Amino acid sequence: MTLLRFAYGFRRGVIAAALSISALSIPGIGTAQAPAAHLDGDIGLAMVRDPAPSRGVSARTRLWPYLFFDYGPAFVRIDTFGLRTVPMGAGSLELVGRASRDGFDTGTPLLAGQHARRDSLPVGLGSWQETRAGVFDVNVLRDIGPSHGWTADFTWAAQFEALGLTWYPQLGLDHQDARYDDYYAGTVRTATLSAWRPGGATGRSVAMMVERAVGRDWIAGLYLRRRWLGHAVADSPLSRGSTADSAFFAISRRFR
Repeated sequence: MTLLRFAYGFRRGVIAAALSISALSIPGIGTAQAPAAHLDGDIGLAMVRDPAPSRGVSARTRLWPYLFFDYGPAFVRIDTFGLRTVPMGAGSLELVGRASRDGFDTGTPLLAGQHARRDSLPVGLGSWQETRAGVFDVNVLRDIGPSHGWTADFTWAAQFEALGLTWYPQLGLDHQDARYDDYYAGTVRTATLSAWRPGGATGRSVAMMVERAVGRDWIAGLYLRRRWLGHAVADSPLSRGSTADSAFFAISRRFR
């Protein structure tokens, strides 16, 4: 229930909720000889541009907390949060939750007769593996919210310095099962839309994060991402196309 309470708090944009879960002390979790927990990472604000979730719905721009930090066994990585448990490979097995904004209202003429979509609440297991070849992040999550579907995602990320900037290229794969896709991309037949019952879908993505120091402990970052939707979602009458673009610009304080 701790993860569930934190998820709701994070979705309301309350930074204090992220900090409170980070302060948890759980015996047996993390490295036995680790020093006293301290905040290591970035906290700030971001201007986020989300893709339009459906035809008839506009793309959304919002001000959102930017959180990317560790505190002992706890972590927050932008929209993903959780606790490290037992060591595994070059990382650990993690209890993971995600703050999602995939819901949308259907109060427009085009979407009349379709049910409103509520935000999902995914929780599950993951692992963040830091290797010489980059970071490999894997998560398998169950939506305990409205769809009751399963999702899985894999991301590879690297880091290099060039032109006075720090660059983080990323490649990703994601999969949603039929229950998840049916809830968010399925439709019933109306005067404006045909019926659609999608199956599972696998998408792929490419992204780049660029950072620059703007002070002793302050960082400015720009993130751009393009995602290619799986056919079951891209072919939905709700879809605005086969791709979805997102971006954010963040100013954050770096704690070490």
